[in-house]
Amino acid sequence: MSDYGLVASSGGFLEVVDEGLGRLAYSRGEGLCSQRKKIKGLKRCLRLWSKEQCGDIKSQCQLIGRRMDDLDIKEEVEGLEEQELILRRELQDEFWRVTSYHSVLVANEVVDDAKRRKKKNA
Repeated sequence: MSDYGLVASSGGFLEVVDEGLGRLAYSRGEGLCSQRKKIKGLKRCLRLWSKEQCGDIKSQCQLIGRRMDDLDIKEEVEGLEEQELILRRELQDEFWRVTSYHSVLVANEVVDDAKRRKKKNA
């Protein structure tokens, strides 16, 4: 699944986009200026949604990593029960999901920083 598919399938994403665009449907301005205002407004809505959905991604990764480490140690010492094997698989899936969000957010920050530098130097 692409990064966009991951984000689009996340809870409430499409609703936020619909609501954000609906709220901005009557932006004043002409042509591209109006569209630019709509996109900037939508970007604010999506950043808020992202913070609500993802929270502190680094802390989430660390917590999930510690839980997986604990299960790995237990497996080496005494083995894991069926429920613990299922939990480890769920933690691996969650870790992948959270790190995928993180990579999307980092990529967006890099693009935003490049745009700011270009605008500043112009």
